[in-house]
Amino acid sequence: MNIIKCPVCGKKSEKKDKTYICVNHHSFDIAKQGYTNFLLNNDKKSKEPGDTKEMLNARKNFLDKGYYKFILEQVKNTIISDITDAQNNSVNLNVIDVGCGEGYYLSGMINDIDEAVKNTGAHYYGVDISKEGIRLAALRNENVEWFAANSFNLPFVDNCFDYIISMFSILDTKECSRVLKNNGKIIFVTAQKEHLKELKEIIYPVLTEKKYEAENLHGCDIIKSTDYLSKVMIESNHDLWNLLSMTPHFWKAEEKNKLLLNDHDSLEVTININIKVLN
Repeated sequence: MNIIKCPVCGKKSEKKDKTYICVNHHSFDIAKQGYTNFLLNNDKKSKEPGDTKEMLNARKNFLDKGYYKFILEQVKNTIISDITDAQNNSVNLNVIDVGCGEGYYLSGMINDIDEAVKNTGAHYYGVDISKEGIRLAALRNENVEWFAANSFNLPFVDNCFDYIISMFSILDTKECSRVLKNNGKIIFVTAQKEHLKELKEIIYPVLTEKKYEAENLHGCDIIKSTDYLSKVMIESNHDLWNLLSMTPHFWKAEEKNKLLLNDHDSLEVTININIKVLN
């Protein structure tokens, strides 16, 4: 089943050779790296929206060393547990990572999800507003359909996804609910107050207590909410800088305080996340 819609007119967009084209002849070429750029000018607030190339490369280098494998495993297990509990045997199960960045999380879980759904099959999609992020994602895994697109205007038809994954991203519940099947689930992952506290203690002279209030999940029911806590040893100063560079703290902290990171050849940091299952 084709679930892609034209970002210009909203009609279904069919894949023909290396191009997506709709009945109104709006066409979008699939790049040689394997992704499709569905971003329109009114989707972008800057020439190159989303994370910078430097942030994306730092994130890729950090994640590829397995430091956040704990997070990947918890999200993957949450989805597989739901598939098993719900006895979800839908043919052509559709899974999307909205705000997928360079594709680490989705790429890391598809083999085990395939095993969980057995012979019913699954299709995977990744969307991010950063064209560079999607380019890296497409190079990482060719078994996913990757799109540079606005997560507030997803290029998919209504009621088509079984699982929507949102990793540390702003969640547009209205748009996600539009593309979610009636019995579908949103897997919403957020950082909690202890997350990376050891790193923050280095780069901020004074830590202000951030209020972790309930997210605005208008229109969604919380089926399950679970906090996870773990520790991981960051093994080099280079990896510590990659970790800092992929977070908003890189822009928030003063330069002189960031340089204090150079005093550390390694650092054990806390991983503290919450995973909500919504519908």
